[in-house]
Formats: sequence, C-alpha cells, structure tokens
Amino acid sequence: MNTLTATQQVQQVQQLQQAGKLLEAESACREILLLNPSNAEVLAVLGVVLSQLGRHSEAIQALSTATVLSPTNFISFVNLGSVLAAAERFAEAERAFKKALSLNPMLPEGHYNLGNAIKDQGRLDEAVAAYRKATQLRGNYAAAWSNLGSAYVQQTKPVEAKAAINRALSLNPNLPSALNNFASILRNEGNLEASVQHSLRALTINPNYAEAYFTLGSALLASLDFKNALISYEKGAALKPNSKAALWELVSAYAHCQAHDGIVANLEKIISLDPRDAKALLYLGITQMERGYTAASVAAFEQSLAISQDPASQIRFALSVPPIVSSDAEILELRKNLNDRVAQLLNSTGVVADPFQAQIGANFFLAYHAKNNKELHSQIATLYRQYCPSLNFVAEHCDGSKKNRPKLRVGFISKYIYRHSVAISFAGVLTELSKDPSVELFLISTTDHSSVSVKEMYAGYNGSFVCIPTSLPYAQRAVSQLELDCLVYLDLGMDPLTFLLAFSRLAPVQAVMGGHPDTTGIDTVDYFLSSAPIESPVGDQHYSETLIRLNTPPFRFHRSTLPERLKTRADLGLPSTGHIYFCPMMLQKLHPDFDAAIEGILTLDPDAHVVLCESFQHARWGELVRERLDKVVQRKHRERVRFIPWIAESQDFLQAIALSDILIDPFHFGIGTTAAIAFSAGTPLVTLPGEFMRGRGGMMYCNLLNLPECIASTPGHYVELAVKLVNDKALNESVRQKIAANSEVLFRNDQSATELADLFKTLVDKSRQGSATFSV
Repeated sequence: MNTLTATQQVQQVQQLQQAGKLLEAESACREILLLNPSNAEVLAVLGVVLSQLGRHSEAIQALSTATVLSPTNFISFVNLGSVLAAAERFAEAERAFKKALSLNPMLPEGHYNLGNAIKDQGRLDEAVAAYRKATQLRGNYAAAWSNLGSAYVQQTKPVEAKAAINRALSLNPNLPSALNNFASILRNEGNLEASVQHSLRALTINPNYAEAYFTLGSALLASLDFKNALISYEKGAALKPNSKAALWELVSAYAHCQAHDGIVANLEKIISLDPRDAKALLYLGITQMERGYTAASVAAFEQSLAISQDPASQIRFALSVPPIVSSDAEILELRKNLNDRVAQLLNSTGVVADPFQAQIGANFFLAYHAKNNKELHSQIATLYRQYCPSLNFVAEHCDGSKKNRPKLRVGFISKYIYRHSVAISFAGVLTELSKDPSVELFLISTTDHSSVSVKEMYAGYNGSFVCIPTSLPYAQRAVSQLELDCLVYLDLGMDPLTFLLAFSRLAPVQAVMGGHPDTTGIDTVDYFLSSAPIESPVGDQHYSETLIRLNTPPFRFHRSTLPERLKTRADLGLPSTGHIYFCPMMLQKLHPDFDAAIEGILTLDPDAHVVLCESFQHARWGELVRERLDKVVQRKHRERVRFIPWIAESQDFLQAIALSDILIDPFHFGIGTTAAIAFSAGTPLVTLPGEFMRGRGGMMYCNLLNLPECIASTPGHYVELAVKLVNDKALNESVRQKIAANSEVLFRNDQSATELADLFKTLVDKSRQGSATFSV
C-alpha cells in the first residue's frame, strides 16, 4: 500500500467501496490515515464506507474532518449532509447541503438532498422549490420527480402529485421510491388493492426499503388486516434501528389497532433516544391517561409542556380526563378544572396547523359522567375553531346554488363499518335505505369496504362505498367532491378524524346519529337524529344540534341464533352455581353510582353473583373498578363479584347471556346493541332510565317489547326489581315468553328507512329555501 501514490491509494479504497467490500475498504482507509491523518480524500471515502456500514456517528466525524481539511470539496458536504439526514439530524443536514450549493449552485443532487432535509422538517413549500430546481437542472432526475410528488401528496395536491410521480415512473419504471409514492396516492384514493401491489413491487426491487413496508402496512390497516399490517410495520422499523421516524410509524400503527401497550413501548424507545422529545412525551401522556394511569399521564404531560408550550399540547392536557373515575365528587372536580382550563385557553391565542396529526381528540369519556355536556362540548368546539383554522373548510357546492338532480345525494360516514356497535345498529337501516330509488347513497369510511367484516355487515347494500384517507385535508377534499345534499355522521365522539371532519361544511344539511349518544357542540352539525321512544321530554336541552325525534328508532338488528347445545357455565368462566346477574358492558359505563346497586343485589339475594367483564384493552381499568367496589361492597359479599375476560367470540358471548338469569343494565350510560343479543337469547333485562338519551336505551327496548315490569323508577327499586325478576320464577318465565313473542320488532324494522328518506328530503328542501350560503 505504501508504494502507491496518494492518487492511487484513493482510487484503490474507492474501488473497494464501490465493489461492496466495505470492511476491506475501511481497513485500507485507516491504514492510509495512520501515515497521513490529513488525507481529506481518504477521510471522505471512509465517511461514505462507515455510513454504508450503518455507523453514522463515526461517518459524520470522518466527513466533518474531511470538509474542514478540504472546505471547497462540495461532494464531501453532500455526503456529510446525507449521513446527517440518515441520522435524522435534519437541520444540520440542511446546512451541509446549503454549503455544498454555495460551492456549486448548479448541482442537482444538492438541491434534491436539500429538498429531502427540508421536507423532513415539515417545510413543504421550500422542499417543493428545491425539488423543482433539481428537476430544472436535470430533467430526467427520476428520484427528484418522485420526491416532488411525495411533497405534493403532503400538501394535499393530488393532481400535481400524480403528475410528478408519473413523470418519475416514465423515466424509471422500477424506481422504488416512485412506486411507493404512487402507492401512497392510491391509498389516499381508497384504491387499497392497487396500493398494496405497488408497495410489494417496490419491495421486490428493494427488499430493504423501510418506507415501502410502512406504506404497505397503512393499506393493510385500512383493510382491517391488523396482524399483517403490524408485521409490515415491524419489518420496516427493523431496517432502521434507532430511527425516531421509524418508531413513530410504529406508534401510528399500534394506535390504529388500539394496541396501547405497543404505543407505550415505542414511545418509551423514542424518549430513550431523545429525552427532550416533547411530542413523544405528549403522546405518552395521552396514552397513559386512556390506559388509566393518571399519575404517569400527568407526569408525561408536564414534562412535555416544560419543553414546549405549543398550543396542541396545552389543549390535550387541558381536555384529558381519566376513563374510570372513583366517585361523583371526582367527576365534579375534574369537570370544574376542565372548564377552567378551557376558559383560560379561550383567552389565549395560538395555531394548530393540522389538528388530526396533533392528536386533538374527540373527548369520548365526558359522555360517561351523567352530566349535561351541551355547554361544555360547545365551549370545546369553540376552542377548536379558534386554534385550528384548517377545520373551517367549506365545500364549493355549499354556496346556496341549487342543482337539479334526479336523486337526493346522501352520505353516511363512520370509521366503524365493520362488526362494531355502530354497524350493528345502523347497517340494516342503511342497506334498506340504499334500495330507495329516490336516494343516491354513499357510505364513507377510512375502512376498506372489501374486508370480510364489512361485506357481512352490509350484505345487500346497493349504494356506493367511498374509502377516504386518514388525513384531514384529504378527507375534506374527498367528501366535498361527492357534492352531497345531506351528510350524516353515524357517530361523533369516538374517532378523532370524523369528529374533526364534522367542523367542516361538506353538505348543505349535516346531521349526526347516536352511534356515540352525546351532543357534539359543533355548530356545523345541524341536527341530532334520535327517536321519540328513547328521548326525554326535555331532551332538546341536552343538544347543541336541533333534536329530531324520529317516530321509529333508526336501527335494525340481526337476530342471533343459539346453537342446539350450549356450553356450560364453567366453559365460559361463569359461576357454576347460584344466580347470575350479568353486566357485559365496557367498564367505563360503570358509573360510581352503580356500585351501590351491585352491593344491594348481593345483599338482597344471597345466591347472587354479579358478573362483570374485564376491559379487552386495558387491564388497569378492571383494577380501578375493583378498587372502587372494595370501598362499597361488603367484604362478605365481595367474592360474589366475578370479573371474567371480555368475550370476543360472538357465539360465546350469546351463550353467556343465555346462561345468565338476568342482564343488569348499568346507569347512567346504559345498554346499546347488547340488548339485541340479550333478547335473541331470551334473557330478561332490568333497567333504570337515566336523564339523558344514553341512559334510556334499556327503557326503550323494554317498552318496544311491552316489558314495563323490567323498568325501575329509582336505584332502590332497581335492586328490588332485579332480584324479583330472578327469584320470582313465574315472573321470570312470563318475561321470557313476552321477549319471545315481541322481540321481532327489533329485527324487522321496515319503517325507519322510509322515515329517514322522507326526512332528508324535507331537510334539504328547507335548506334550499333558507340562507344562500353556509358559514363556519
């Protein structure tokens, strides 16, 4: 080696590097540098070699030294910037690329890489300018065209994005980044099968392309293939160890699957890499609160806010409430604090550019407090509008102009079109409505309609399916392009995307149904579609929307059928002896007031076993409910409160209900779709009507089935009635016979679709005769 000239030495190590003999190249470089530590060219090659070996810190050190020794070598600055970008040190990478361009302004690679570094910092307009400069300098620069398209995707410019990526593919049909970026466009358009195929093609060409695994995973998530989606995300992350960006992809994937342990594990990895990552600490606070770890949540929120007082973090902390509360007194205190924090934020200023990406939430757990949420939700909605100007989107066709169409264009929107309580409630009615010749129906969702679960729920549906992306600006655009006369949200308050979408004016008439039975507070939601049989006489006072009491409840359930031979109680984890008072509800429905009813039943019936279900997501919730019951239920009765794992298999769930003596409907947020399963099994129900619609479902079902003997008037009466319905065998049998005779009303609701069609025509006609324009 020592006999070679300096130029020959550089050429030799370059040949080793280009041949992929990286360890030999490293060894040769170090041998040369032992004799001449100031050889900038060899240091530059060593930096590239170390980068290819994944040793970014050493690579950065070598290349930084090379740029100091040879400050006019623009290639070394480009290579340094590339390694800094690979290490996710984007601001430093940007400076290196700008230095390279100051030495050679006509370098296409410099502008391309500068665009990448700027895009990764979220400055999309500057990134687009850099990519366009790269393509001007080199018209056949396929990678630059591809990433220009990717930036346009993030800017919600699908036409420009497609044009740029198609240009890239015309130049290089096998460019993995272009194939993957086109897969992202297809995903946003709802063409999930084609999106998957493009991602797979990119991975065939480059099996180590992490981003293609993430894009593939995104399409699989929308297709409800959660298992393979997570596998794809994990494979992508494994290709980028210690990458915060890759870990954020995992966080997003696990959040989509509601797999909170996975969210926390990956957030903690991000924080271990960067203890001052305010965003990760914020998300950790959000997740820990939902899991039931309030102290850990508050600690994470406070750490985040100590680092960054950005408006999104302040809003999320202000609105965070625990899922399980210990007492009504705690509810009153936390709601007072929440009101105070909202008022304080309303007196401040700030901007949240993308509220969906910033995790601005839907405030789901407020519905379980047994309080009137009208004013609180309205204040929160005002807060969101004040801080999130992107919510104030108005579709062009909502300008008051009248379009003569042969059919009324009605859209229903929900994430939950698969087997979920929302679809169980409304799929039958929507399927029937889709057959109305006067209505053109659109079912809009982020969920792929081709999945087996959706096909089962919407068998016989004759309308159109529209798959929208999990992106607020893209979703706004996609729904507005349908030019709907009426848009109905099947639920608002569970899915953050649809909740935020409801702030837009996407149709002249906008309404919400009771998939999440609480008012929204959103002024662009005009109507709340409920029904007379479930509403309180003073129900209008509970809604920010105009309440419409339909004559017929807008549901149509599917009757479940028991097998000829049932499993035993023991098979299903139920008590083998005694009376089973089954409450198969999500634990957040168990208001502290209900604890005394459990104790009352156990006291009045010495053979009673109250059976509750653990949360299928959060083990901590069960612990919190048990801690609360320990303070109310006498020790001698406590062993007769049985917690069983959540029964996910539908036939087992049906059989567990059939084997129970009675279903006890919790107050003040009561039974929903579970009633259809209970009455399919013929099992009696006891219920205490609440003040709000969300606590009056049990009463409605009992009245529909002519079961006034199952409706209590007070908490004390509820306990007495529950025990009587179990122990009075004649009464129990009478109720079962009436269920068998009358329950068909739940499964053959033929009037609701017709009533909805007539209602939509009336509301649309009213809107056309009213104000010429809509505002937000």
